[in-house]
Amino acid sequence: MQNKLYGEWAFSTPPIKPENADHILGAQVSVDRQGRPEFVDIQYRTADGGEAIRQVRMDWLNALALLSILKSMQLDSGAPFPNDPRNPNWRAGDGKP
Repeated sequence: MQNKLYGEWAFSTPPIKPENADHILGAQVSVDRQGRPEFVDIQYRTADGGEAIRQVRMDWLNALALLSILKSMQLDSGAPFPNDPRNPNWRAGDGKP
């Protein structure tokens, strides 16, 4: 597999400095008053050596777009699908159920 862009990508000078998400803790779906998904929040730790927990929020449609991009990457790479995070014993990044 070679480097590949999925979706839109912003190039800038100087380049945008990425923040490494060292460990994904989990995600939460927030619903509106009618019970429809509205936002997705993802919590993670950074790789900067600190223990600070960071959080990013996106609306439901952007979360689905991200899911589609990640699924495309997974299929293109041939990587197996990881364990199901709906399993109560699942832990991100440990490869175990």
